[in-house]
Amino acid sequence: MKKVLVILALLAVTGIASAELVTDGDFENGATGWAAWNNAGIADHTADYGGTAPNTDAGVWWTDGGVAQEVTGIVPGDYSFSIDTLIGHDAFQLTGDRQVIAQVDMFHWNDGGWWDYWYTAGVVSVSGLDSPAADSVISDGFDFTVTTNPEGDWTEMAKVYLHMVDAGGSGNGYWDNASITAVPEPATMALLGLGGLLLRRKK
Repeated sequence: MKKVLVILALLAVTGIASAELVTDGDFENGATGWAAWNNAGIADHTADYGGTAPNTDAGVWWTDGGVAQEVTGIVPGDYSFSIDTLIGHDAFQLTGDRQVIAQVDMFHWNDGGWWDYWYTAGVVSVSGLDSPAADSVISDGFDFTVTTNPEGDWTEMAKVYLHMVDAGGSGNGYWDNASITAVPEPATMALLGLGGLLLRRKK
């Protein structure tokens, strides 16, 4: 019985530590939770980028634009953001100064009753000047730490922006597998390690 309880506790802690905060980050559900602007939308690349099926993603075609999602319920702690940037294939390869950008901005709720921009947690950018190969998938990301906000009320929001800046050049940009997860604290990791030792001793 104790072994079962230990396993359940480990599963609960692991689930909390690795919970996904972005809704429909793989864009397989019609971009649920995402808002688009300008010439942005959902693209079907089932036959491209490795040929996995289904494989839909968010894309911007030939202009400034993108998609964004507000991720609420952020509390102080460490987080990890990851994203796949898909470079336009065939005649739509990214060239010149055109940039495909993924960034996470932090906001906090103020006493006036609206969200205030706080800071940019991180940016992932691919430009045509980087000479990416057509049909390439670039996996990247960053870690960031959220502290107690200036209002001190712990009410915070991360906004994920996936957008293209048309500063010259040509080509399209696409994104897939956008993700924000909480990074386990050292105490949580220690608990997982202790649980593992207890299970070994039970064998």
